[in-house]
Amino acid sequence: MNIMVIANTKFYKYLMVLMAGLFKNHHNVHFVFFIVYKELSEQAKKELKDYAEKNNSECSFIYRSTECFNGLKVIDRFPIELYWKLVPHYVISDVDRVMYLDIDMAVDGDLTEVYNRDFPADCCFLAC
Repeated sequence: MNIMVIANTKFYKYLMVLMAGLFKNHHNVHFVFFIVYKELSEQAKKELKDYAEKNNSECSFIYRSTECFNGLKVIDRFPIELYWKLVPHYVISDVDRVMYLDIDMAVDGDLTEVYNRDFPADCCFLAC
């Protein structure tokens, strides 16, 4: 299951909580976490990678500059990096399907049915 998240050094521990919920509710599922970042320490990357591998999963770290979003509105609670979630197909182009999750989410159930649902061929973004 391909999961896209946006993380930084300040909040990466929240991502580990999200991962724990996914691992707990999806036994024997291999996750690929596409972790989009502008700033993420090597220590944070190591901890995330080790945690994923310990749970039969992997992390793909994707550095993205936010210069293309210059001039867009930013407030303290919503940093410029969050605009990447609006255009996941520009961030990750080599997979057929990816589910974006905010790192402050808690997963308390199986997301397999939602992830595998049939969507129209031209659908590139859904939100609940």
